[in-house]
Amino acid sequence: MFIIEDEKEEDDTAFATRTLEYASKVIHVMEFTRMRCLEAMFSLIRKGVENVLEYNESTDFPLENSSIEKFMTKWTIFAAI
Repeated sequence: MFIIEDEKEEDDTAFATRTLEYASKVIHVMEFTRMRCLEAMFSLIRKGVENVLEYNESTDFPLENSSIEKFMTKWTIFAAI
């Protein structure tokens, strides 16, 4: 199981690297490729940004920066898993 630890690491790419390593070891319906996995993750992250933009454009009370940061942190973890 992949566990996210709340600690600062010197290597900023460690999260993405560990996520890819974990994904490569689980069973997939389609053939696993690192590129396909990265494309899917970035597509999901892009969708999270679109969700924030759509929400802010359609309401009189746009999200504050702190709320956007919290949402995107959780969304990025969702996208990576």
